[in-house]
Amino acid sequence: MEAIEDAGFDAEIISNTVIPRPGAAAPANAKIVGQFRIGGMTCAACVTSIETVLRRLPGVSRASVALTTEMGEVEFDPRLIDQQAIISTIDDAGFDAELVDSGQRDKISFVVMGMDTDEDSKNVEAVLCDLKGVREVSVDCMTEKVHASIDSEVVGLRAVVDAVESRGSGRYKVVLPNPYTSFSSDRGADVGHMYQLFLWSCVFSVSSVTSPCIRLNEDITHCCAV
Repeated sequence: MEAIEDAGFDAEIISNTVIPRPGAAAPANAKIVGQFRIGGMTCAACVTSIETVLRRLPGVSRASVALTTEMGEVEFDPRLIDQQAIISTIDDAGFDAELVDSGQRDKISFVVMGMDTDEDSKNVEAVLCDLKGVREVSVDCMTEKVHASIDSEVVGLRAVVDAVESRGSGRYKVVLPNPYTSFSSDRGADVGHMYQLFLWSCVFSVSSVTSPCIRLNEDITHCCAV
């Protein structure tokens, strides 16, 4: 505010609410909502029992269980408790629990070689959508690129790769991005140019080393002839 006034303008604080930058990490006190599939419930008493034990857990601020869908939604502080502790609590209460959605997302991208037709892209998209933990899928048949949003607490990258490569009778091959390269064609051209410069530098280095040796051999031969 002082900087604005020094510039010759009037300033007044209207709100001190901090607006996070786009893409910035969540604040330390942010809570997440996890969804769990719960088996073994038979009546409303089961629902009440599960909700009661969950709400007593440290870090859990809300717990809601639906008997008809066999789903439970838990809002919790990840600094105080994790998903596995919630699952263990439900199991200890006499029910079966499985994490369905941790409330967190990771974006992944990769290339699927052998994805040549629209039918191939539909097959790849279908197998990814069937995977538990995969939320959003975008497939581009022209570039063979796949972008997906996954819940890394539910499904791992290895499972995604195996699922894609198992479809299509082995025709599909997943290529993960190398951290030292890029999909950009401009970047590829730069790398190729640098590689050519490197080769030429090697050639000139070898020439500068071998030239004195050649002249030395010629001098020795001349002396012997004399």
